[in-house]
Amino acid sequence: MTAFATPPSQTARIAPFDGLRGVAAVIVVMFHYLCMLHPSWAPISGEVKLLAHTPVNILWNGRLAVSVFFVLSGFVMPPQPCIVATC
Repeated sequence: MTAFATPPSQTARIAPFDGLRGVAAVIVVMFHYLCMLHPSWAPISGEVKLLAHTPVNILWNGRLAVSVFFVLSGFVMPPQPCIVATC
């Protein structure tokens, strides 16, 4: 019987990158919430210009968060090589 397995020692994850992916996912959810239920508060409406050019913009910029999420996903979860284990 042939099985594919990855030993636990080879699946080391980078916790800060996983956390940043989680933050980016939350920002995307908040962005969609604002766009659907409160469109006047959404950053794409053009009415919220007070925080548009400040570092706080990162916290509600859903488009940037999607890019960050996908780039980090490609770095954190690369395809692991399959190791053939025989019984």
